[in-house]
Amino acid sequence: MRELDRTTSKDLAPFIEREIMFLTRLEDVYIVARYFPGKYEKRRLRSC
Repeated sequence: MRELDRTTSKDLAPFIEREIMFLTRLEDVYIVARYFPGKYEKRRLRSC
């Protein structure tokens, strides 16, 4: 979450939390491009 801007993370927090909780089983968590068109497309977060 620290890689996202505060405004974006506040606006989309419920969606991001659900998406990350669903993807935590993966070694790497990928932010879904539809939530972050262009800017955060294929942004990678470490699930550690």
